[in-house]
Amino acid sequence: MEDVSNDKLLPKNKFRDITLYSKDRNKEYEFKSKHLRVYAMKGPGRKIVILGGYKNNQKNDIRKFRATKNEYFKTLKV
Repeated sequence: MEDVSNDKLLPKNKFRDITLYSKDRNKEYEFKSKHLRVYAMKGPGRKIVILGGYKNNQKNDIRKFRATKNEYFKTLKV
């Protein structure tokens, strides 16, 4: 994660953009190790790690991550 925060590129087997829509200004990322996953987002002026999980529960973890991300941005608009 430190390398990415310092704008270093990593191979897709370690880090990838999982943003659903290319025009979404709040990007979603997945950091990967053999079995662990960490999900993060980057919005205007923010970099936030939201959720960690395991490879075997990846689909559910990404759903939870996106729900948490959406809830976070709803609270900013209030």
